[in-house]
Amino acid sequence: MANIPIIGKPELGPYPINMFFSQAAHKELNLPGLMGTPGLKVYYDSSYGHPVRGLHVMRSKLYAVIGNRVYEIDSTPTGTLLIGTLTTTSGPVIMVDDGTNLMIVDPDVEGYTYTPGENVTAIADADFPIPSFLAWQDGYFIVTERDSGTFYISTLYDPTAWDALDFITAEGTPDNTLALLSDHEDLFNFGTLSIQPFYNSVDGFQVKQGASLTEGIGAAHSIAAGDNTIFFLDKNGLVRRISGYRSQPISSRAIEKEINRLATFSDAIGFYYSQEGHGFYVLTLPTGDITWVFDVSTTMWHKRRSYPINPDGTEGRWRANCYAYFAGKHIVGDWQYGKLYELDFDTYTDNSETIRCFVDFPAIGNGKDRIRHNKLEVMFEGGVGLVGGDDPQAVLRWSDDGGKTWSNQLWVGIGKIGDYTNRAIWRRLGASARRIYRIMVSDSVKVIITEAHLN
Repeated sequence: MANIPIIGKPELGPYPINMFFSQAAHKELNLPGLMGTPGLKVYYDSSYGHPVRGLHVMRSKLYAVIGNRVYEIDSTPTGTLLIGTLTTTSGPVIMVDDGTNLMIVDPDVEGYTYTPGENVTAIADADFPIPSFLAWQDGYFIVTERDSGTFYISTLYDPTAWDALDFITAEGTPDNTLALLSDHEDLFNFGTLSIQPFYNSVDGFQVKQGASLTEGIGAAHSIAAGDNTIFFLDKNGLVRRISGYRSQPISSRAIEKEINRLATFSDAIGFYYSQEGHGFYVLTLPTGDITWVFDVSTTMWHKRRSYPINPDGTEGRWRANCYAYFAGKHIVGDWQYGKLYELDFDTYTDNSETIRCFVDFPAIGNGKDRIRHNKLEVMFEGGVGLVGGDDPQAVLRWSDDGGKTWSNQLWVGIGKIGDYTNRAIWRRLGASARRIYRIMVSDSVKVIITEAHLN
């Protein structure tokens, strides 16, 4: 698995694959290796047709907010309990815990607490503000107040007790606080114009001098921590990562252009997970019906989509809406159907639906001189075959006009079960001054591309 970036499903391109030219009349597309994304294997089905709004692990239990219901799930999902309800049925929620108490914030609506063995209850303290976000640090539950630059701090290890005088105001920049994140003993205050790190001192939470950032956040729920960094979508539609109190953009210009074309990106949702030696920042833009994924190990992006998801039967955003690592499994929640899935590399379907893997190769040619394409060979991991003995197929198409129009489909087998020497070759492909090749595999098999050669 080392140095293998992941192929997106179903759209990937244009994928930033390195290309070099040899001295002979031969072109080689130097791939570090491409691997299909994990499938979605049903872990728990609530049979409650509402979005999974948040997942959180406390001790040996997984907590899921599905619609307005809160579930407590153990390592055998058959032992799931309904432990309470919220007043709303949609939108992300934030959950944190102190090891004993779980707190839930339904942004701009209400805060709730839960102690195992009891029921979920709304916070009744009159000093509790209308919360917009939630974090936990050093024994304190911390909430931001809606439409202000203020965050409030609970009584130590007690999410039910609040004091109207126990608050902090982010004063570095006159903007509203949209989100909080506790990371490496710093409490990051994300505002519309700035980001201010705080730390807990003997005198309470204090601003870390000289560590403020001026980018500002564009989507409160885009923040995610992982790989010793913090990822977020900024106010200008750039995806950034914070490391050492400095941020840098990690999105490409193509991605930024796609984000800024949307009517809004303030509804973006982000989470981080690590699997098979790779870390992934997952960013979903509901308005655009798009999910982009950044592979931290390779610094490459790909798209993930699910099929069918729209009324017209077309693909849309990836089903994964939130994430938790629980009972040794990577669990994600469905944004539509109230299901939890395990991300599983041995599952080749997406909630029993087809996964279509695409890869677009870099453009070949200078746009002036026509080049004859005699043979394209793509090296797949062979012998993966279909149950029943059928040969899974790879489909080739190409565009000679920058992706505006595409050729007819050309199908080639990638190897029946046990056929480890099969070669996927397309011949006599004509000539072009500038061409983009696209490969697709939609059969339910393991998809790994190791090399590609064009003669």
